[in-house]
Amino acid sequence: DVAPPSTCVPPTITTTATPGNGTIDGLPVVAPGSAQHDVATVNGSGGAGIGTVQFTLCGPAQVATNGGDCSAGGTAVGTAVTLDGSGNASSSIVDGTTTPNDNAAGKYCWRADFTPGPSDHHYTAGTHTNTTTECFTVAHASPTITTVSSANTSGGAAANSVSFTTLGDVATLSGVVSGADLSSQHVTFTLYGPAATAPTSATSCIAAGIASGPVDEPLVNVDATTWKATAPTFTPTSAMGAGYYTWVASYAGDTINSAANGTCTDANETAHLVGPNVSLTKGTPHSTIVAGDQVVYDVNIDNTGAGTAANVVVTDILPVLPSGHTWSLTPTAGYNCTLGTAAGHQVVTCNVGNLNPIALTQIAEVTATTGPLDCPSISNSATLTADPSTLVTAGPVIVTVQCPHLSITKTADAASVNVGSNIGFHVSVTNDGLGTASGVLLSDPLPTGPGINWAIDSATGPLTCSIAASLLTCTGTLAQGEVETVHVLSPTSWTVVNNVTTNSCLGGTDNSGTYDNTATVTATNVIGAPTASASTTVLCPALVFIKTADTASVASNSQIGFVVEAKNTGPGTAVDAVINDPLPSGSGVSWSIDASKTTATGCVITGAVGGQVLACSLGDLATGADVKVHVVSATTTASCQLYTNAATLSADNEAPPLTATATTNVICALPTSASRTPPKPPLAVTGAGPIGPELGWALALFVSGGLALLASSMRRRPRRAH
Repeated sequence: DVAPPSTCVPPTITTTATPGNGTIDGLPVVAPGSAQHDVATVNGSGGAGIGTVQFTLCGPAQVATNGGDCSAGGTAVGTAVTLDGSGNASSSIVDGTTTPNDNAAGKYCWRADFTPGPSDHHYTAGTHTNTTTECFTVAHASPTITTVSSANTSGGAAANSVSFTTLGDVATLSGVVSGADLSSQHVTFTLYGPAATAPTSATSCIAAGIASGPVDEPLVNVDATTWKATAPTFTPTSAMGAGYYTWVASYAGDTINSAANGTCTDANETAHLVGPNVSLTKGTPHSTIVAGDQVVYDVNIDNTGAGTAANVVVTDILPVLPSGHTWSLTPTAGYNCTLGTAAGHQVVTCNVGNLNPIALTQIAEVTATTGPLDCPSISNSATLTADPSTLVTAGPVIVTVQCPHLSITKTADAASVNVGSNIGFHVSVTNDGLGTASGVLLSDPLPTGPGINWAIDSATGPLTCSIAASLLTCTGTLAQGEVETVHVLSPTSWTVVNNVTTNSCLGGTDNSGTYDNTATVTATNVIGAPTASASTTVLCPALVFIKTADTASVASNSQIGFVVEAKNTGPGTAVDAVINDPLPSGSGVSWSIDASKTTATGCVITGAVGGQVLACSLGDLATGADVKVHVVSATTTASCQLYTNAATLSADNEAPPLTATATTNVICALPTSASRTPPKPPLAVTGAGPIGPELGWALALFVSGGLALLASSMRRRPRRAH
């Protein structure tokens, strides 16, 4: 018998190797030592295979012997792997240490050998390998990067000089793994500068600082091993300055390509820009001034580059001064500067045009007068525009404006004085502000009155002071912290001229006069006019002088006397009051002071009898003072007469002297019967009889006494009290 033919066939085996980074000749590319594995699927008309798969990896030498696959030989990777229910199996991981040829670069291929299990009645053993999906390439490259700056045409590291221009850069990455895909990778570009000198070492350009970047730009494929990237263009402005600008490009690398970094000295990467380098400055000769001074701003430009700046325009918007003063322009010829107005500001515009290389020069000066409202500062800025792409700002330049501040005080020497004493005022002006006060005027209309004549007693400080027509004026300047102090004095008096009495108490009913005084200070650069006031009062005494006789008449051999009284009823003190009383003389009359009834001090009687004088040095009689002196004298029968006494009271500060008068009469009796022989009485004729002699003498005495009293009364003069 012949056995029937077998109906089992080998299954279909498909495999997939681990993907790589890019391809070489259509094969995945992996880095040496990278982890790799293979997946096999066993399937066919009988469904998923049941059994095991043994994976084998052939190295570059074996692949070459087999004509590009792993159909023979190779190294078993792990043990046989049992298929899962879907007929799938994955190999063990290989990482180079188990890879044939010790990670040698080249083509590697997998082979999968299927062995059916006992329960597999559909398939016979089978094997699979190929030159594509079962293969991968182990490769690694160290590419180089070369760059070309758009502004460098010298072809070397030494930069050539060009005018200000747009700077660009192109980087070429050569020698990458052939066929590797770098489309998702990039090159980083950084532009350094400006530097004063060309870079001399790999890192020397970095010190100049970054002008642009860093920026990442994508790689674009050129051929199998070459990629390029292009930097965005950058145009330095003249404000950045002329000098050496250097591009540096770098590639970070990946698992199959090493990093590639450019340096400062790479060829064609440095450009020397020698275009214009325009700058604008604003200055002031005085950064601190005093209100009232001129504020000055200078506008200056220069071009330190090697090229010409085009369309240069300088604009200076001048600040509005609170004082209301306006600016004036002093232009420099050749720079076309004019002064106009815009939006409420005065504006200086200089249409310079082309500006060749030039040292710093002033193109305009603006000035304005300041005032106190401009304190504490003024600020000014200017701008310059030019081609290429230049915008420069100068400022703000701040000028400090110092404002002086004046204060004034005024004090009287005394709140009140007695007439005859000086009155005076102190006035002080202080500059307690920050700057010098200019055009200072102290004006002080001094009070006037009888006997008032003002003069400057002292003046300390920088001002010049004088008095004319009772007006005190001081003029000049007061620097910061300076003080002017003036002391003015005037006498006061009580005088009699042509029988007209005047005094410095201004004729007030209360015998006093108040002198009010207000001073004002101003300055040309100070706001306001501070004032200060003070007053002083002149007090006059009001003397009352009284003289009275003790009695109007006395009999002989009786005492006669006078009381002299001095009062001060005014508010002022009577200075050095004096009583002078020439006492009346008569036979048997000798005057003395009755101390028991005398309250005045300093009283004496001088002179011989018959020429005696009472003198009292009372000193100062204060207001309310009331003093008396009592003088007395004995009389005899020889003293019979009328005694008239006139005295004066004077003081240094009151005129004229006061006079007081009083009289007293000493009366003698008619002769008695013992001293004269009475006439014989007539003989009685009829009637009641003759009158007796006693009655006749009594009648005669009465008549003679009455006549004497009448005569005395007629001699008396009225007395006036002062």
